[in-house]
Amino acid sequence: MGAFYLALTCPKERRGNVARLQRTVEDHWQRPVASNATVAAWGPDAAPPVTNAHINLQGIDVFVDLAGLIDVAAELERLEKEDAKLQNLIQSKAKKLENASFVDRAPADVVAKERESLAQLQDQLITVQKSLADLKAAGP
Repeated sequence: MGAFYLALTCPKERRGNVARLQRTVEDHWQRPVASNATVAAWGPDAAPPVTNAHINLQGIDVFVDLAGLIDVAAELERLEKEDAKLQNLIQSKAKKLENASFVDRAPADVVAKERESLAQLQDQLITVQKSLADLKAAGP
């Protein structure tokens, strides 16, 4: 049986989204007929398993326990590729935003979107690097 560990740390203005997500997950994953997975923990103190798949959905961290379900070596390889890809994207966005000509000539909303995109990429990189470190610490 799989388990979801949700660390619900999000800004106050998104708490309605969290409540909707919680109801959706409970409706779809806690019913035995829908799936054999269950929600194992909710809240900012939910401790995710060492071997997990992780995604950040606009401030909501979702962890899926993958113990016994994945090839750890393949997952490490995938995460290392994702790490390199994110670093390249971050470098490219940062270079674009360091270009005074772009910042001065582009509409303010375009520059703001680029800055937001850069921040999201940086958050994704942190998540990927933590997953890499956790998997490496877990050992074979």
